[in-house]
Amino acid sequence: MAVTEIGLKKNGSLKTLAYFDLFRYPLQFEEIVKFAFQPAEAREVEEELQALLDQNIVRKQDEFYALLNDSDSFESRKQAAAGAKSMWPKAIENGRLIAGFPFVKAVMVSGGLSKQVFREGDDIDYFVICKSNRVWMTKLLLKTYKKLRLQNSKDFFCTNYIIGDSNLEIDEQNLFTAIELCTLQPIGNSQSFEALKSANSWTQNYLPNATWKAPIGDIKSKRKSSEFIERVFNNRFGDWIDKQLMKVIFKRIKLHYKDQLKDVDFNLMFKSKRNVSKIHPSNNQKHILDKYNKQLSKLGI
Repeated sequence: MAVTEIGLKKNGSLKTLAYFDLFRYPLQFEEIVKFAFQPAEAREVEEELQALLDQNIVRKQDEFYALLNDSDSFESRKQAAAGAKSMWPKAIENGRLIAGFPFVKAVMVSGGLSKQVFREGDDIDYFVICKSNRVWMTKLLLKTYKKLRLQNSKDFFCTNYIIGDSNLEIDEQNLFTAIELCTLQPIGNSQSFEALKSANSWTQNYLPNATWKAPIGDIKSKRKSSEFIERVFNNRFGDWIDKQLMKVIFKRIKLHYKDQLKDVDFNLMFKSKRNVSKIHPSNNQKHILDKYNKQLSKLGI
């Protein structure tokens, strides 16, 4: 169904609802304002939403708004929010654990849980900032712990994005990444998290009304064993080991996936640089942005 231009913001609220509709995620009024894709005052958003309701393009149930074509999404969000609430204690506990590893500077919950969504089969994802030029040692230590202590269970300990603190600006600057960054939930206070925010001020170009989340929980001092490992490898030998680990791990990933993917997709899904390790085999970024553009075309905006 095509949509005529509504209000001053050229269907701004509808674009926001269309994006989150891909996740079956109705939004509250405050969330629509927060995630507006262009500058908007609350009054303008309210007027636009009323126009969309009047034209039967959007529906409202309780405090939530959604596109008209998915009435079940309201209940889906409530169930996902209940699931998220039950998982936060575990997420904070594991976040504190990760923060205690050598070289780790900051830990943030990412993915669905950071947006108060957790459904059956979901993982708890973490975005980790570590010391510069120690990304691959950090990755190895976390992976080893997961294999030995957690029987390789990734469900509640998925560290799929690790970045060094020397260059915190994210390469992929688009709507998907902006939303992912602005919804990161930091565990405990961290100067590195503040530096991440400063380095990615470009998110304001996509979400001008959004503010990043405040930290929750607290982080204990690092264990003596972690401090010892940091001291031992705080030298050129540590640099050399980290480089070798990057080469070995990247080679294994490449052997497993390279023939199945185009270069552009492989490099996006498995970003492996000196100070970045990103493992996103589902390629959500590309799939979501492609679906979003199709959604806009379907709506005629």
